[in-house]
Order: sequence, then C-alpha cells, then structure tokens
Amino acid sequence: LGNHKGKVFPSEAFGTRTIETALKTLFDEAEYRKHAAIPNRQKLENTLFVNIIEPAMDKMLSIYKMLVTLPGSPADFAGDRLGLTGYESKAKNYHQQNRNVIPWEYLEKGNDEKYELIKKFYKKMNEIAGLRHRPELSALNNGSSAVIPVTGYKKIQRDEKGNFKRNKDGSFAMEIQQNASDRLQAVLRYNGEGSIVLSLYNNTGASADNTKPMDRAKQTDEIYERIILNPDSAGVKEGLKHGLKAGMKFKNAANNDEYEIKEFSENGKTYYSLEPAAKINSAGAVKNPIKISPDELNTMILYSTGS
Repeated sequence: LGNHKGKVFPSEAFGTRTIETALKTLFDEAEYRKHAAIPNRQKLENTLFVNIIEPAMDKMLSIYKMLVTLPGSPADFAGDRLGLTGYESKAKNYHQQNRNVIPWEYLEKGNDEKYELIKKFYKKMNEIAGLRHRPELSALNNGSSAVIPVTGYKKIQRDEKGNFKRNKDGSFAMEIQQNASDRLQAVLRYNGEGSIVLSLYNNTGASADNTKPMDRAKQTDEIYERIILNPDSAGVKEGLKHGLKAGMKFKNAANNDEYEIKEFSENGKTYYSLEPAAKINSAGAVKNPIKISPDELNTMILYSTGS
C-alpha cells in the first residue's frame, strides 16, 4: 500500500497516471512530509520530466520514421505526439476509458524545457508523418514492397575517440564488410505512378531493451563510400530485381544529396552498389559520402530521379 497526505491507497495506482501527474504527486507528498515548500520545485519537476520522457521520445521518432517507410498505415495513439505515456485516469464508464481530453495547451504554454521538448517532438512527428504527402514518395502509400539484400559495404574507419582514421599517405582508412545484414537493411517500394523509394535502415545504437534509450553517441555519422546491394550468384550475372538497375539515380528525401546504382566487378563477380553521385564544382568532381547519421533517425529515405 502507498500513502499520500495521510491517506492509504493501492501502490500500483501510482503508475496509472501520466508522468506529469505522478511527478506532481511525488513532490506534493515530499512537501507534505517536510511541512515546507521545495525550493525551485517547478524547475525540478520539469527537469525530471525531461530526463524520464526524452529517451522514450527519441526512440519513438526512430520507430515512427521506420514505420512510415513500410507497408501499411503507421498509427500512433491519441496523445502520443504530445508525449503522453498512455497511463490515463481510470473512468467509471468503460467506454470512456483512455478517452481523456488531449492536452493541446502543452503547445501553447511557456518556454520552459518541458514544454519546449513537447513542442519539438510534436513538430518532428508531424514532419515524419508528412513524408507520405510528398508526390515523389507516393510509393510509401500504395507501392509494392521488396526487401533488397545488403551484402556488404565500404566505409571510413574511426578510432577510439570517434575520429576518422587515415593511412600513412593521408587517405582515409576504409573498412570493408562482406556481410552487412546485421547492421544495414534495405526495402524498396514502387508503384504505377513512377514513384520508386529505397529506404536504408541502420540499427547502430538501437536496443531491444525498452528501458534503454537510443545510443546516439555510438551512432555517430556512419560514413559509407559504397553499399553493396547484392552480388551475382555462382558467376551468373543476375542483375538487380524489382526494376533496380545500374545507372538509376536517387536523392535523399532529407537533404537532396544524390546517389546512384552502379555496377562493378571484383574477383570475377559482378556487384551492384549504391554510391554517391559525383558533383562538379570549382574544385572538380566531388562525392558526398553516404551518411546515415543520428539526424536521419536510423532511416535514410531515397527516391528515384530517373536514370
């Protein structure tokens, strides 16, 4: 049993309220027992709220962006975009359960860190949901789907401090991985309207443990020079499936960086890879590396611009 201001209640009832209400109850009880006001109480409540809810919001953003790229309609429960936890007040009327008023006032309140966090999260969730309204990404709504095997990659190595490694001649030290399915996955969506979308998923920093936040420090920009989509089989040149072919060009939906499907041979085998498309500027040909960074929320969305 629990005690609150001298009254006894079932201890599990503490977990049936929103985080905001639970924190208020906690501080009320502390002041009741202390018979004095807690200095800077509101600031402490706000800081605790942020520390508790921000890791969940961060993971929610990554999950929701991935869902937007997959078949079906991504759904979030009423109040999720405002940081509600789902623990709502009990209702005597069963049909009214979990139908509490949505606290839209959160978006209009002051500039303290709690409400700024909610506003930022709400805006980002809406931006992710809005991806499906973009014409060039219409395949995310009604396209056929295919898993594209990622069988390897070539990326820049980092040292223990996270800095890029260099060879003695000054060039970047590259890491070549032959089996990348444990780190990178790719899904292709395409429809009859000409929309072709290739989504790349990087699970670095993710954890299946719901008590752990995303490890964004571990997920420091993954810099790839080449991502191998699939090789030929037993020396037979199969090519890519589902309409993908060498020469196809893609743009990053987030920043318009350009990429291209390329064909190359190595040890008698033909491979197909996603590589940065060269851009010409005053310094000559320059390539933007493939970056799946924390800002991408573990999912990079590319759309075809033709061949």
